Amino acid sequence: MGANEEINISVHGKPKPDVICSNMDLSGPREMIELPDNKPGVSRYILRINGVTSNDLGEHTCSATNKFGSDYKYLTFTLAPSKPEVVSPPYSSHADYYLLGWRSMSKSPMRNATFKIKSYSDDTATEDTRTISLNDPMVARGNTTSDEIQEFWHHLANLAYNSEHTVHIRACNEYACTEFDLQIPDVKFKTLKDSSYKIDPSLLLIPPTASLRAAAFLQGNGSELSKTVSTLFTLLALTFALNL
Repeated sequence: MGANEEINISVHGKPKPDVICSNMDLSGPREMIELPDNKPGVSRYILRINGVTSNDLGEHTCSATNKFGSDYKYLTFTLAPSKPEVVSPPYSSHADYYLLGWRSMSKSPMRNATFKIKSYSDDTATEDTRTISLNDPMVARGNTTSDEIQEFWHHLANLAYNSEHTVHIRACNEYACTEFDLQIPDVKFKTLKDSSYKIDPSLLLIPPTASLRAAAFLQGNGSELSKTVSTLFTLLALTFALNL
């Protein structure tokens, strides 16, 4: 709350559309200004929301209109963090363990995370829910390119061997939480069939080390990390398309 946010808006159309953002306080230091653009049929704007308040939260609509019609884009302002993004590879080199790494975008500190773990083997299915404080010393923080991107690594131990596992993540900051997506898991992996390949118990006594995280990527043949940076509101740039 109280932060200053900027939203980029691109509008494509001839003749030049009129752009209006409704249900949004643009008085005082708040404004929507047009930026120069040399591309024919393209108009660019920047929407500045200075001093965010609780009145700004919720859904807002921006419209672009010319003689050919109108197009609409919807913005939802929220204090909740962005949907968690798993950055660990979908692979386990153990029969009973997975090293989970994930990140979320939030200007306020992340507080806790809940993992809903579903396990499937032959005709059986089990479910386990674990809630973890992100201030727990057993949670490792990853390095990111932005203060708004917060990354965490966790030991997921005591998993069933030779089983397929899905993990659904719910993350909370000091204001709000994301919601579980129970239709699409955040990550899916399978533990090894040979139950002798168990995690070294001594590794579970310390938070996931940098070397352990690096080994997970090597064993999983690597993984491309997302480089997306977002604001507190996780708003994407808007693009309108009207008859060119």
